Amino acid sequence: MDEQLILPEIDNCNWYKFNADPIAVALIRSEGDGTVTLKDMDNDRSVQHEAQQPKYLKLAEEIRQYYKHKLFIGTFYESFQNNRFRKDLQKCLERNDILIVHHTEIGMIAKLPEFYIQDIVRDEIKELCNTDTPFNMTKYNTTKKVEYLRSTMARYGHSIQYSHWFRTEDKKAVSFVIDHNNPLVDMFEHYIKNNKWFYLVGDFYCCANDNFYYYQHNGKIGIKGMMDKYY
Repeated sequence: MDEQLILPEIDNCNWYKFNADPIAVALIRSEGDGTVTLKDMDNDRSVQHEAQQPKYLKLAEEIRQYYKHKLFIGTFYESFQNNRFRKDLQKCLERNDILIVHHTEIGMIAKLPEFYIQDIVRDEIKELCNTDTPFNMTKYNTTKKVEYLRSTMARYGHSIQYSHWFRTEDKKAVSFVIDHNNPLVDMFEHYIKNNKWFYLVGDFYCCANDNFYYYQHNGKIGIKGMMDKYY
């Protein structure tokens, strides 16, 4: 028997047994403002019932299998960052009883739906851009014409960050992050839904994550044909 399956009493302070699939509960939690803890959500009978709906169970299993595959395949690549978070996640996902979660894993599971969206978007960006060719030319005070591709959202406590992905004319991926408290964030969302091409003005920093190479943009964004309007 795998040693990780020999557990202490489930009701002690270290282990928690969920009433429903914890990833399904996390999916329901992600639809709210994220202020309710995962354990409190799981103890809510209405959430327990909702978590049994096929749409949540199916997506929870998709997320579980996605990361099990990603973590397994990643071990074959030297550039894969096998950090503590990924090791803990792999251990959690490979546990036979999916309802049993260590107290140190609860926060990780709560964020998994958000991470999943970010990761599948990055997978799409890999298909749309040249992200597997290393480059190390940071560009300062530069204007680049870019095409909008995808967006994701991440919560950090009460703060929210929106990450928008663009493609340069030479097929490089660019990440542009804007905080939710930026007074122009809603206006930008309106423009991004109605426009395809933009100008990024400022600095472009070379970044690498696993075998994923991209620019992180720090500066302003201009609407094509309206270069006097920046965000």
